[in-house]
Amino acid sequence: MRKVPARPHWVLSKFKCVRLAWAFDEPTDAWPALAVGDVTKVVSLEDVQPDWYHLGDKYGLDAMPEQLEKTAAGRRDACFFTNTFYPWISRKLTPGL
Repeated sequence: MRKVPARPHWVLSKFKCVRLAWAFDEPTDAWPALAVGDVTKVVSLEDVQPDWYHLGDKYGLDAMPEQLEKTAAGRRDACFFTNTFYPWISRKLTPGL
């Protein structure tokens, strides 16, 4: 994944949640880049949530998963946030939350 600009005045941005999007190797790729890693070297996990505000704006508040765009353009448009309120790692990096 790659970092994308935070949403100004958005509560998750206020609490230092990182906004992310899928990373593509090439602009014409239909699927995000995939890297193979050694799972024995994973130290901790990060909780990542969809950018619900973005999905609500695009598809409406009553949208169901089957209505979401399942195309390369939809994947490029998808955004996510790290969840600093879940204590796996962000809270350790941002004490006091």
